[in-house]
Amino acid sequence: MQGILNGHIHGNEGFHQAAAMACALVMDDYGDVHPNSQDMVDYAFHGDGRAAYMILNGVLRDGGSFESPNYSSIKFDFIRVNRLMEEIRRRHPDRFPQEKYPDLFGNPKGKALFDYYIDLEIFHTFLPSIGDCGNIQPTERRKPAYNSYVTTPNLYGFERFHDPRLARACTAPDGRFHSGELFEPYPEDELKAALATPESQIPLRDRLLDAYGWALIETGQTPGQERALSLNYSGIPGHRQFDNLNLELFARGVSLLPDLGYPYTWDYRDWDSGIMSHNTVSVDETQPPADIGGQCNLFAEKDGIHVVTARHDPYPPHVFPSPPAPLPAGEGSKAQPARDVNLYERTCVLVELDPERFYVVDLFAVNGGSQHDQSWHGPLTPLQAPPLQWQAQEQGTLAGPDVAHAATYTDRWGREKTRNFPCYLTKVRRAQLTEPQTWHWDYGLPEGDQLNLHVVPVGGPAEVIMGSGRSPARPADW
Repeated sequence: MQGILNGHIHGNEGFHQAAAMACALVMDDYGDVHPNSQDMVDYAFHGDGRAAYMILNGVLRDGGSFESPNYSSIKFDFIRVNRLMEEIRRRHPDRFPQEKYPDLFGNPKGKALFDYYIDLEIFHTFLPSIGDCGNIQPTERRKPAYNSYVTTPNLYGFERFHDPRLARACTAPDGRFHSGELFEPYPEDELKAALATPESQIPLRDRLLDAYGWALIETGQTPGQERALSLNYSGIPGHRQFDNLNLELFARGVSLLPDLGYPYTWDYRDWDSGIMSHNTVSVDETQPPADIGGQCNLFAEKDGIHVVTARHDPYPPHVFPSPPAPLPAGEGSKAQPARDVNLYERTCVLVELDPERFYVVDLFAVNGGSQHDQSWHGPLTPLQAPPLQWQAQEQGTLAGPDVAHAATYTDRWGREKTRNFPCYLTKVRRAQLTEPQTWHWDYGLPEGDQLNLHVVPVGGPAEVIMGSGRSPARPADW
């Protein structure tokens, strides 16, 4: 017990708090020798464990949290803490009044935490790749796998809140019940009654988790006709990546524009998490700070036309201030990367043509800085490029023909860097884009799934750059 109090035994949130509460319950010791059971409960609720306000202050109004979706699910370990507190309070009601040792799920955010993991899923199959979540895999068509990202915790949620959707979340898509806790009763009859009601259904629909910072356009109730667009404008500080306004696209059980997701190795996390490694826009090859969020300005649907507009503030003036006075000629671009970025906004319109086909119009508006790079990363399948006047770079990387793969280099702003996106991109070739052109992916699936990416230069010609990117942790032919 002393090891817990000293912080030597400490895990993800919920782990050490539950360990302390288990010690308190088993010891049932309130004598003069310390640490005793009272010390362990106080540690869990009001000491370093902070359980008394972990759900209330650590969960947003839509059930999201301050971490990537997979890590946020750790908060369900507070179910154990709550159950242990109930048993301790049953034995010593006067010692542990609820005003001081509250019911952790006895507030609206406690219920919202369960709703979040129902609303967050895409096609009952995918989670959005927000922060350190998900991974890129060979292209395949996936079948629905769950009605909620979490399974067994929904039994506790259903018994607490009696929501028919939580009854559905206690089952797999094929109707099988998820397993329960070994020493807890299983509410099978109550679940079956709730599942018989229409309120238990979880249809595909557009959803906005605005406190967390995520928008989903999702349509198609018939299997094989689903399509979805995910737009991330979150500001999570925990397990964050530089994925400001990252776009993902899904259809018919296939991730069409997969994200690299969880770092393949922490030795090269900057490759997997960097802003240029996501389907978004970077300014002056600069990584944003990790403490800024965004907002949704428009979210609507009518007659098969869906639209979402969100903005972010990746280069705020308090981090990237403008110089107090003009710099000498020739030094401006070197000294002022990512300055005066006052517009960073993305609008996506998904148009349903028929049950089989749809298209997306994507407009990304950025103002400020001196160089804007929009990145597009596709699946692990060959890409067919348009017939432009491509100029191949014989050696080196995007960082320069003399910069080796994953090597240190100095960029044109004078910053010495190690392991930024340009030094990971090899097989570089460039071309001028003067009119709209199309890049094409064939996903190699029997049903013939394909995606066309139409790039439209706005305000004059644009330079397009293609290459092959990987960290040294991946094989050379990845």
